[in-house]
Amino acid sequence: MYVSRIQIVSDPSNVVAKSLAKSLEDIGYYIVQHHPEVYIYFYPIGITVRKIAGLIKDKVTDPVVISVTDDGSYVIPLIKEHRGGSIIGEIIADLMGSQLILTSRTSQLGIYSVEEFAWINGLSIDSKQSDILNMKLVRNGKLKIYLQDRLDLKVIEGFELVENSDEADACVGEEVNGKPLLRPLHLALGIGYARNVPFEVLYFSAINTLKSIHVYEKRLEFIVTPEIKKR
Repeated sequence: MYVSRIQIVSDPSNVVAKSLAKSLEDIGYYIVQHHPEVYIYFYPIGITVRKIAGLIKDKVTDPVVISVTDDGSYVIPLIKEHRGGSIIGEIIADLMGSQLILTSRTSQLGIYSVEEFAWINGLSIDSKQSDILNMKLVRNGKLKIYLQDRLDLKVIEGFELVENSDEADACVGEEVNGKPLLRPLHLALGIGYARNVPFEVLYFSAINTLKSIHVYEKRLEFIVTPEIKKR
């Protein structure tokens, strides 16, 4: 669900695209030329659509595709907006000071999709089940979630926690009565640091990193450090 490999496609002379590549690398993303999880095109939408025609095969395995105007003024997720494109698009828009344009049905209602709720809270969900839940979310404007375990979730607009599984639209933890299931992921964050860095700096660095990628900080379970730091 989460992504780290990004390919930027633009004219070689586009300085805005080069600046974005550096900014994304600075916050931990890999800028690659092969097998990306996200494509960012610095072209008018018509040109972008023609360029991605061969990439789009299946909505489950298709990459996220984001179109950015040549001057960086507008950021428009085209493919997989509600499956991560909106969040990556928001990160890009924040880095460039651009206007983010969202067009999914949930975005039009001002609520998060099921996949976006899962992204924020470190959960995974089957794509077929998410399609069913998103249809219900658009129809009713809200989904009821039954939480089995003592898991600290960020409850956002469009989602409501309920204590009775019978009235829930979906469950978090283990399957109950065949209801759609969101499975908690184990989230780990890798940190490299100098020996004299205060603990408080490391803590706030970890928290700010999670916030920058729109992941609820209380879902972090592990912090991974280099072996040499144990000495």
